[in-house]
Amino acid sequence: MKCSQSCLVVFVVFVLVSDAACLQVTRDVPPLKDTEWSAVQGEAHAATSTPHFLGPGVCRVAAEWTSRSIYEIVVDRFAPDQSITLWCGDLSKYCGGTFAGITDRLDYIQGMGFDAISISPVIENVDGGYHGYWPKDLFNLNGHFGSATSLKRLIQECHSRGIWVMVDVVMNHMGGVTDTLVQNFSPFNESSHYHDCYYNCCGNCGCCSTQVKDCKEEDTFTTESCRVSPHLIDLDQSHPYVEQRLLEWLHWIVSEFGFDGLRFDAVKHVSKSFWKKLKASSPCFFLGDVPTDSACFLASYQSARTMDGLLDHPTAATLRSVFGKAAPMTLLAAQLQTTRDAFVNGSTALLGTFLDTHALPRFLAFQPNQSLLKGALAWTFLSQGIPVMYYGTEQGLSGGADPENREPLWYSGFNSRAGLYSYVKQLQEVRKEYRVWEHEPVHVHAEEGLYMFMRGPLLVVLTNSINGGEFEGVLERSKSNESKFCDILAEQPSVDCFDVPEPGHKLKLSVQGYSTKVYAPFTVR
Repeated sequence: MKCSQSCLVVFVVFVLVSDAACLQVTRDVPPLKDTEWSAVQGEAHAATSTPHFLGPGVCRVAAEWTSRSIYEIVVDRFAPDQSITLWCGDLSKYCGGTFAGITDRLDYIQGMGFDAISISPVIENVDGGYHGYWPKDLFNLNGHFGSATSLKRLIQECHSRGIWVMVDVVMNHMGGVTDTLVQNFSPFNESSHYHDCYYNCCGNCGCCSTQVKDCKEEDTFTTESCRVSPHLIDLDQSHPYVEQRLLEWLHWIVSEFGFDGLRFDAVKHVSKSFWKKLKASSPCFFLGDVPTDSACFLASYQSARTMDGLLDHPTAATLRSVFGKAAPMTLLAAQLQTTRDAFVNGSTALLGTFLDTHALPRFLAFQPNQSLLKGALAWTFLSQGIPVMYYGTEQGLSGGADPENREPLWYSGFNSRAGLYSYVKQLQEVRKEYRVWEHEPVHVHAEEGLYMFMRGPLLVVLTNSINGGEFEGVLERSKSNESKFCDILAEQPSVDCFDVPEPGHKLKLSVQGYSTKVYAPFTVR
């Protein structure tokens, strides 16, 4: 633990230095405000000959998503048809989750306060592609999950409840471990549809590199032109046929089923020029998955107008280290500032803020203390960005690396009385009541085991140490001039309170170890 902490400090310094080099360039460009995104879309449309397939009303634009919270689902692992009870003996194969299973459990999702879901890819995969990332036929659905009718019913039922639906999209590659023959794929069944390094990536192009240097991929050509893994055949999006068919497919899947947003897989492995054309063709909210430790590199996809929002991998890594491995809380404060500096030309309001995902070991796999998990979740829901929570977190699932982190949720019995389920519901209620997305997070205090920030009228206090922490300093009164604040997460909010001192006087606040508190003006409640 001692070594991991010191190594982490060095790592963060490296990221901050490399990001600083980027900022000297990006600061020369006028900041792009949220309200300007519609104008940005118009400029992009005028700058390209790409047809604008999707008209208004078909899906939701970026600005509409900032007030939402997203529940991320692996379709095969969420719920089977309600009349069936299944045991999954091999997590590397299909387990039986379906579209109908999700539809039958929408009460469970909505009961936590989620008003959006993100589902794993729905298209036909090669054998064994339960996760959806081994595409075989873009214009057919995965029959293991159900029919087109059952998918439409899921989306229609979600919409009737005010729940939006995002779908995960794969445009980087075709195939998977069980099938790498291009003649078996549709619509890309010729070798010319793939990059030249199709036959021998490492021999012709060098192995894929993901190291970050001065806000750019060290080897962008290799990253975008070679395979992510030996069995994923890399599409050449610069090929006219490939580009056109992908654009047509995007139009088809959104208009045919009525999706509200799109999550894109393996974004950094596809050229920004292609993403820019794709974005120009659609007003839909684009949320990109760009695994990286650099906030600056992440921000480059938004400033280049290729993605509206990005999953915030740099902050997720810091969250997992701070709450999961006892790294100093000061790193969280530094990461917040680094991210905001990097996105000077964009908007952190459109970041997807997450802790766990299908590609990472679950938090509880390496840190079993649920009090620390609660602190990390409080950050996820109350700090910057759009909260994205991986299914099963609310039931304390603790699977390790893939595929152990993709456990069937139905083993839990969909227990809506579970402690973490209730806690997530409570965070959602706070987020919505105080409309936190309308306020920027404001740093208050950071030290080894204590971090404090404000979001609107809320004071969020987080600890990751058994010793807790103490704060002594000036805390400005809220705009409403409230003088008494109470912890609204407490069972009895009126018990844990403090009075805001008169101007010029300091507040003294002592916080117990492994605790999370959200103080709000007492008279509001």
